Amino acid sequence: MIDRGDHDSRAEQASGLCALYTFLARAFLPPTEEQAPFHLPEESLAGLPAALREEVEGIVLANGRDEYLAAAYQRLFVGPARPQVYPYESCYRDPQARLAGPWAPQLGRCYAREGLAPINLQPDHIAVELAFMAHLAGREAKARTSGDQATARQYREQQATFLQQHLLVWAPEFCRRLQCETDHLFYTGLSCLLSSWLEKEALRFGLRRTGEPVLAYPSVVVTRVCTLCGVCADACQPAALRLAWIDGEARLLFDAHDCTGCRLCADVCPFRALRLGSQPASGTLVSSPLLPCPDCGRPAVPLAFWQHLSSRLDTADPVHWAARRCPACRQSAGHAL
Repeated sequence: MIDRGDHDSRAEQASGLCALYTFLARAFLPPTEEQAPFHLPEESLAGLPAALREEVEGIVLANGRDEYLAAAYQRLFVGPARPQVYPYESCYRDPQARLAGPWAPQLGRCYAREGLAPINLQPDHIAVELAFMAHLAGREAKARTSGDQATARQYREQQATFLQQHLLVWAPEFCRRLQCETDHLFYTGLSCLLSSWLEKEALRFGLRRTGEPVLAYPSVVVTRVCTLCGVCADACQPAALRLAWIDGEARLLFDAHDCTGCRLCADVCPFRALRLGSQPASGTLVSSPLLPCPDCGRPAVPLAFWQHLSSRLDTADPVHWAARRCPACRQSAGHAL
């Protein structure tokens, strides 16, 4: 028989989990001018390990001092053209990185079973998934307070299942990309906190952190965003990735035998076109026709790269002229890229 003190302790623990997940969810929502400073109750802070408690306090302090939080959020998660870091589960689990993949409606149904109404964010947004974890922990706390241990166990099991099937699959990679993309104190601290907290939660439930393979290899290239710029190939130290011009095409070639799984190629890709996985691809990852130089007819530039560049440059810009020429014609005209 479990005594009342143990019931109270478990209820307090679940309430603390609810408070922390609510804190994290709110931190990933779009900031507003009316938004009150972030706050985590003292009793919830006291239940955290010292390192996590310091991270929470640092985030609260950074938020209180920063008047440009909304601009940083816009740049990171919305963007003028595309986000620097996508905050949606579908973008990490869909091979083509499509928004609103099959996980979005699946999550919507999951929330509906709990009687939760939809909000103005996609169901697979990081803030929504964290808020759902807060809901489950809150229901567990309520059940434990009322002495309904069967319902409490049910909600605890739902937390473990949701972590294993969703947050632990993609949120660690989301945090890693966020840390790479910003030096903003609030969001770097927030990404470190979420990453550390998910590790702690995985240990609490005895779960495998499926979102953090030790090594990861190029497995898919999102062709609609890859420009064949060659940045990934230039960064690849063992030359497992190579950009080659063959038979009128620009091709990104990959030799899995030379790949060390270091992830650097995905980190440096300016368009987030490389998708990593435990099973490497091989051969030609993506290709694009080569456009001829208008002066001499020799191969000059991949069509994918030219389409990306020309849409962003004024035709009077010298770079526009030079980018369309082959290296020999650029050099003879005294232009360089």
